[in-house]
Amino acid sequence: MTGNHIHTSFFDHVFVRGVMSSSDRKRWKNSYIWDLISTEGLPHLPPGHPARVTVRAGSLAVALAVVPSLVPLITSKHARKKFKISELLKREFGVNGFPFALMLVFGGGAWLEWGWNRAKATRSGDIKNDESFKRSKRRTAISTFVVSLWAIYRLRNHRKPTQPMADIPLTLSVDNLSSKTSPSLDLTIIFCVRALDALFQHAIRGRCNSEHSSSDTEREDAEKRAKVRGHLDVFLFTLASSRIMWCFVYQPFRLPQSYVKWINALAEIDNRLVLTLRALRAGTWRYGEQSPAARHILTSYAVELGYPAGWGDPAKLPPISGPSADKIWQELGVRSRSGCGGVPCELVHGDVMTPSCAVNALTRWIRAFMKAFLIYLPVHTIPTLLVNPMRFLSDPFSILTAISRSSAFLATFVGTIFSTICLSRTVLGPKLFPNLPHQTIDGPLGGVALGCITCCLSLYIERGKRRGEIALYVLPRAIRTLFKESWLRSGSLSVELVEKFAFAISCATLVTFAKYDQESLRGLSRWGLGFVLEGWESFRRKREEGEKLDRVESQASVYGPKLPDLGTYVQDSGLHNQF
Repeated sequence: MTGNHIHTSFFDHVFVRGVMSSSDRKRWKNSYIWDLISTEGLPHLPPGHPARVTVRAGSLAVALAVVPSLVPLITSKHARKKFKISELLKREFGVNGFPFALMLVFGGGAWLEWGWNRAKATRSGDIKNDESFKRSKRRTAISTFVVSLWAIYRLRNHRKPTQPMADIPLTLSVDNLSSKTSPSLDLTIIFCVRALDALFQHAIRGRCNSEHSSSDTEREDAEKRAKVRGHLDVFLFTLASSRIMWCFVYQPFRLPQSYVKWINALAEIDNRLVLTLRALRAGTWRYGEQSPAARHILTSYAVELGYPAGWGDPAKLPPISGPSADKIWQELGVRSRSGCGGVPCELVHGDVMTPSCAVNALTRWIRAFMKAFLIYLPVHTIPTLLVNPMRFLSDPFSILTAISRSSAFLATFVGTIFSTICLSRTVLGPKLFPNLPHQTIDGPLGGVALGCITCCLSLYIERGKRRGEIALYVLPRAIRTLFKESWLRSGSLSVELVEKFAFAISCATLVTFAKYDQESLRGLSRWGLGFVLEGWESFRRKREEGEKLDRVESQASVYGPKLPDLGTYVQDSGLHNQF
């Protein structure tokens, strides 16, 4: 390995140039430890050599396998009591473990392709020829496909953890929905989504590229691609998140338990409200009827909040809006539902303890923002520490702005779903469809479905490049809910074959794009594969390309339609007169 490569590596940019004096920097560059770190202990081999690829793939896989098990040790006393290092070592460092599988996919594929090229006596300079370039791509795809079949065979026998784990992207599932489902199913779906995204990005680049190349046309093409990607990401996020939120309300068994707990903690929805919506969908809780099987759900909730038990009794609540509803409200002492039927607003708002829908939405927005700020703080600061730590001193406000922007996205997501549900059952339903029963308005195809869709538009608050990563994060979870559990649990040959070939094809697609068309990869896919196949130099290039993309996005203005201010929204809709 030559000194030129070392001097331009990621460690040189971050640690050597960023935090050391000139004298210390010179001594560090000349040290043997520096040489070992920057070259994975193999300074005599090029970055793309199969041996170095194998080392990097193994180190990254070990980190992804161990970190989810170590995080609960810091955050939970209960987890520390149950933690057993022997179980972790046996589970992750065997032939069925996650690290061995990733070493097979990337390292094994690299070795197989290297041997194939040696047998064919292929020279690297021949890649400039179009036919040789195509043959090289085919060898990469076939080599990765073959070893991936072996890797997924081992992963399907992976032992499921018995101790608490943190939910980390690109790792095996924290809590599969059934012990009979494949432990590698969620990872397979993640790889499939990433591979399909690479194909989509490749198609977008092909459609948005002009025939005549110049500096102006390249800038226009980049802006056009940014716009298409920005709107496509929001569309995919809407499809995925609306499905996830709908399942959270009506079919939580389709989601990982940790995901359900996370949504509950952020939205702060009392479980009895959710149970009422499920009973309403099942027909066991009906307005104007006794509903003995589910009658007690809301009555106990009303008493706990300090309201009369009758406010939660479906037999006493008005099933339809109009003058008849006002008579019932007068008897029950409810003042917030003039002209409207259904459940009183006070119960829907829960512990916010207000009859005003606007105050409820604003309060929940503030609560969600504070929680989201703590969530996004490490998300934005850790990558900055790795790529450009001096940015904390040179431009701290940009980091704070990014964290606040992401927090506002998540807070608006929560606030919008509440305000949309209130709007549908207080204004849209009763005013536009006065004869429509509240059994339908409050049902699965009414305000809940509308809220699950409209809240997803809050993604426009996020920056363009983060929209894509957020969409790719939720898509696998949404796709997972579309499969029939009976088929997944059956353990049939069809399930095994579909998963194996889907995993192998996805891995082959991702590795081929990573080697020959990195522009089609983005986010974690590009970062992870770039590190495995190229080494630390990929971090420096990632930072430079990120700065270039930021300039393109600022010129393209792809932030989408501006979401209305909550106060303006209330005034324009006439809700202030209803509340």
